This record gives sequence, C-alpha cells and structure tokens, in this order.
Amino acid sequence: VLAVRDGSDPSAGRDLSVRAARISVERIEDDTRAAHNYRQALELGGDDDTVLEALDQIYSRSAQWNELGDILERRVLLSSPDRLDALEVRLAELRMTRFADARGAVSALQNVVEREPAHARAIELLEKLLDDPTVRDDAMEVLEQTFRRSDNATRQAWLLGLKVDAANSDADRVQILGDLARLREERMSDLSGALDAVTLAFALDPRDEGLLGELERLAPAANAWPSLR
Repeated sequence: VLAVRDGSDPSAGRDLSVRAARISVERIEDDTRAAHNYRQALELGGDDDTVLEALDQIYSRSAQWNELGDILERRVLLSSPDRLDALEVRLAELRMTRFADARGAVSALQNVVEREPAHARAIELLEKLLDDPTVRDDAMEVLEQTFRRSDNATRQAWLLGLKVDAANSDADRVQILGDLARLREERMSDLSGALDAVTLAFALDPRDEGLLGELERLAPAANAWPSLR
C-alpha cells in the first residue's frame, strides 16, 4: 500500500494514494487494498466526491453496509443538485433494508420530496413505511404535504382514507371524513364519493345536524336517495 511518509505534500500524497487505489481495482482486483488507499486519500485531501464515489462502488460490491452508509452520508453533503435525489433515495433504502432505521429513512425521503414532490421512488418508499408503526404518522404527514404540493387529489383522497382507519376516536374519524368529502366534491367532482364519506361520518355521529344537512344536499345531486332509504 502506497503512502506519503514525510507528510510534506498532502496533495501529492493524495494523488499517489488515488493512483495506487485505481491500480488495486483495475490491475490487482484487490478491493480491500483499494479502499485503504482511497481512505488515505481522503485523510490527506479531505472529502472529494470522485474518491467517495469510488469507495461507494467498492462497499456496494462487497456488501459493507456500515461503511457504505457513512460514504453515502458524506456524498450527500457534497453532491450537486442533479445527483442529490438519487443519493438520498439510496441512503433511505439502505437505512430501511440494512439498518432498520425507519426514522432515518423518512428523514432522507422527506428531503427528496421537498425538492421534487413527484419523485416516484421516494413516494413508493414512503408508502412502504406506512406499514411501520414506529414511523407511520411521520410518513403519513410527509406524504400528505407531498400530495398537496403536487396537487394530486386522488392520492390525497387515498391517504385520507388511511387516516380514517388509523384515527383514535370517532370524533377524529368524523373530522377526517368531512375533509375527504370536501376533497372529493370540490377537487375531484366526485359527488358519489363525497356522499359516501358523509354517510360514514353520519353513521358515527347521527346527532350532527351539519352532517344531516350535507346528506340532504348531496344525495339528490348524486342521485342516491334510493340507496339511503
């Protein structure tokens, strides 16, 4: 393993370590030696994304997840905007699959969807995290904000349906169902869906005169009086 022994020229030492690392990968096929040299280059020259990316590839190949997580976090700090989303999605996936760090995954994915609300992979992973009770509320909140920013009424309605199921009290369910009814009527032009939500809310609180009034208003418009009798 090559090294700078006198420490008089860290820049030269860094370049020498990078050259030695490339030889270890390309000619000797020794990832362990290459990783040592690349890390030595970082010690001499500070974080550099070219070197970090090389370590990223080595640790991915060798399934060294702890080391890979450290490198990805450092790459995120240095990344250009066009590469940042992909790096944070990878970091989130690593936290989910290798570290059981659901909270850290939500944090990384939140960063992604705040920059790009329509990022399909980040949304997919956040939806998977809804199955984890330790972060369900956090993931739901991030998704709710994301669907609102992307003006995706269909997914907002889907998420409100999940919130109804997860609510802790009938009063909370009634409130959420009211939000769902308004969304379906005003944003989706779905009078039948709005009526369904109000009907469920009224079943939970039949003494609410406001809900009764909404039933009387929506049922004729949705041609639904026969189904309510």
